[in-house]
Amino acid sequence: MACYIPGCKSGNGTSSKDHLFTCSKSVSEEIKERWRTNVPKRKDKPFDISKCKICHLHFEENFIIKTSKVMLGTEIMKEEPRKKWQLTKDAYPTIFSSNIVPQYFDKKIIVRKPPKERGIETAAQKQTVLVHSEPDPVNTISKSVSGPETITDLIEPKTSIEMLRNIARPENWVFQEKENGVLFCKFIDGTLDNLLLYYVERSLEINEDFSFVAKMKSVDVSAQFEQPASEQDVVLMIERLSSLPICPGVQNVNMIKNWPSARKLGISWFSESCSTELVVGENICKQCSKLKYELLKEAARSLKQKRVGAPKPLTDVLFLARKKVKVAKVQVRRLKKKVHEMAKLQDQLQKSSMKTLEEAIQAEDSIPSQMKLTILTSLKYAKSKGKGMRYDSDWLLQALLIKIRSPKGYRQLRADEVIPLPHPNHLTQYLRGIPCQFGFNDFIFAELEKQFRDKLGRDCQIVLVFDEVKVQEAITFDKSTLKFQGFIDYAEFTGDLKVKPNAPKEADHCLVFMIQSLNSKMTQPIASFATRGAAPGGILAKMIVSCITRLENVNLQVVGVVCDGAATNKSAWKELGIGVKDGAVINKITNPADESRNVFFFTDVPHVLKCIRNNLLKKEIAMYKGGIVNWAFYKALYDVDSQSDIRAAPKLTLQHVNPGPFQKMVVSHAAQIFSNSVASALKFYRECGNPFFKGSELTEEFTRTINDLFDACNGRRIGQGLKPGSDKFKVISDFLKSISDEDTYAAEVTFVSLRVTLTSIIEITGDLCDVVGYEYVLPGKLNQDKLEVWLTNIFSYLHAISI
Repeated sequence: MACYIPGCKSGNGTSSKDHLFTCSKSVSEEIKERWRTNVPKRKDKPFDISKCKICHLHFEENFIIKTSKVMLGTEIMKEEPRKKWQLTKDAYPTIFSSNIVPQYFDKKIIVRKPPKERGIETAAQKQTVLVHSEPDPVNTISKSVSGPETITDLIEPKTSIEMLRNIARPENWVFQEKENGVLFCKFIDGTLDNLLLYYVERSLEINEDFSFVAKMKSVDVSAQFEQPASEQDVVLMIERLSSLPICPGVQNVNMIKNWPSARKLGISWFSESCSTELVVGENICKQCSKLKYELLKEAARSLKQKRVGAPKPLTDVLFLARKKVKVAKVQVRRLKKKVHEMAKLQDQLQKSSMKTLEEAIQAEDSIPSQMKLTILTSLKYAKSKGKGMRYDSDWLLQALLIKIRSPKGYRQLRADEVIPLPHPNHLTQYLRGIPCQFGFNDFIFAELEKQFRDKLGRDCQIVLVFDEVKVQEAITFDKSTLKFQGFIDYAEFTGDLKVKPNAPKEADHCLVFMIQSLNSKMTQPIASFATRGAAPGGILAKMIVSCITRLENVNLQVVGVVCDGAATNKSAWKELGIGVKDGAVINKITNPADESRNVFFFTDVPHVLKCIRNNLLKKEIAMYKGGIVNWAFYKALYDVDSQSDIRAAPKLTLQHVNPGPFQKMVVSHAAQIFSNSVASALKFYRECGNPFFKGSELTEEFTRTINDLFDACNGRRIGQGLKPGSDKFKVISDFLKSISDEDTYAAEVTFVSLRVTLTSIIEITGDLCDVVGYEYVLPGKLNQDKLEVWLTNIFSYLHAISI
């Protein structure tokens, strides 16, 4: 079959590479309408979108499917050229050459005269102008119609609705008056259940303003008519409406009473989508033709069910059996072909390596990294079927963290096979294989680099915290390394240690370095060293500088160093130039990895608070703002208040005013001595006239000042944050200014630590808020609490497993 487009020679045997297409039945009505409107029509043959074929030259490339693909997800496993091309679901013809359009595609445009000159004329007498579908740009004939602007102006004065009563009407047409006009209609009769019924086949409704509505079987066809201007025009419209071919429907199928998507008028059945007007050469529309086939098929089936008679002849049985065998052979052949294709696809899938699938998962940015690790591990587990499984080191680390957090949860997840977790014995062997040595842990620094590689600058701000803890002396032999453990080990700094002859070499302290984030809850130990006593200040200073450099190399930004007030720590400060010289506070050093930033130094504020309490307890009388702060008032408060039924300071106990060696190390006891409740109790008994509290005003003021200072330097929540200009920021600044050389409520070393710490808190708050972009700074992150809690948990764990 040749291409339908006029002038196109495709499909007539001139080329074997021509591809012809028809409009698919499954496309939307919008696409079908584009086929009907875009395709140029031929005079010798009507266009049928389901039968007429159009070649590939009239379609755009994106509408044609030229290859067949075998897909696995988004990856093309195989692609082969098609022998027969196909169209996409949204395809329609758009390409038509101008030199193939024949002359009979010209249109006639009727030029109407003004009403006074026109009179009553027939359509054949009107002037026409032929305009070719492709007009010449130079000799284009154009004529504009000038005249009145409304429909009523086009109507002759003598023509009115009353004059339409007596116009000539074709046979079987009736006239009916309406409220705002007249109605001309043609009836057809039919019978239903022995009743005579009439149906309107065609109608023409004309209103008072001569607007009109023309219908055929309730379908509006007004667009095919022009506006009537006279009685003669109305007559011509009725004659033309009467002569238009109309679909007669499906007749004489009376044994069927109801049918979906169809309606029955008289003795005729019509499809719900009947096109009403017939195309030239058709006796019935396509929709009704399909309906006729279905109705006749249903009628034959009904007759077959009603037929009662002798059994089928043997010839009919053999014919049906042969037909079933033939159909079965075709189905078997198709199934074998599908099985062959599935076998080929299975071979391709088996040959595809795991590496390709892993790359596809790794390339998916929407999947979090830990979820990718879980998916890839699950795929490996499924491939190995749980035997000989080699787990990734990152996955073993995640499994170890799950087991540490909840051993019961680990066993439950492994038993239910929710995720592929290794056996606990495997984790034990893995831990034994991890090299455990003193010094900086390279494995931790590698993980920190992965964690903070893509972090913003505000999320990389950390402080370095270090402290020493006493451990029991013990020498053990490690079978895996064949070495003795328990001796002094400074790792890379061992060469800087000066050991006296015959000095003990067993370690009795452990120095631990930890980092703490200022913008999150992250804390991580990064190094440990085995020492004998406290580490020397010179070696400690080198450790601090080396640790800062290592952390800066993994995209972390060290802004502070926190330690307690031990003598060796102050010696390290002195090596780095930190302290008070000639009244000037030196509280920072230049960052060894970035000279544009500074590293501030802090003393643990709770440790300073204990030092102030212990110094006042030892001296009992101290100078503050030129007056005297007396420890005897705290003792008198406990003695008087403990004898009262209703206590003014209920938390005050004998351990607060007369602590032992261990109670002196408890921060909460020092904080409760210097609290607002104790200050209020001193004021209460003094105002009650108790002679023991006479002259306690300055002690009360000192207590409130230390309480406010400790609260300002120990904030841990959002509302307790520091920012320049805030009330708590002012408390720290005012106390720093109030420190005098005459004050004796703390030791000289404690005063140096206090001035350096308060100056660093003020300056780091300004830098983080003004430069980095913090809204506030939590000063509670500038102490050793997290490190002390971690050390306590470690010793508790070691004690638990040793029982």
